[in-house]
Amino acid sequence: MKIVINTDYGGFGLSYRAMMEYAKRKGFKLYAYVSAKDSKDKFFIDKYIPYRGGKRFCIHYSKNPLTKTGKRAKKGHFCDYDIKRNDPDLIYIVQKMKKKANGEHATLKIVTIPDNINFHIEEHNGIELIAEDHRTWS
Repeated sequence: MKIVINTDYGGFGLSYRAMMEYAKRKGFKLYAYVSAKDSKDKFFIDKYIPYRGGKRFCIHYSKNPLTKTGKRAKKGHFCDYDIKRNDPDLIYIVQKMKKKANGEHATLKIVTIPDNINFHIEEHNGIELIAEDHRTWS
């Protein structure tokens, strides 16, 4: 079984292009947006604008467009953390795009483990590893 993990400080994340490709492969439209700023370059708490490209730390995604007033829809929020790490489409995208699939602070890697293993992903400061599940009692 193949699983995608992050091997660098900062945490798992997909690039804008990888997120758009994932949505396309899954058959849904994804809208990208970022926090809007006022004239003093301060972020608005609850106002957004469509993402138009360029390097950004935090891009938000939704299956629904922003409202006319720049508010995000109450439903439909989508995040790369919503994607199962062993999703075949995610594996394909990371293999195909290589470094271009990496999010702002991510270095993605595909790890192969034996099939039929119950696993979880452990993380420390964003660096991840795959651990086999074990039973515990208390």
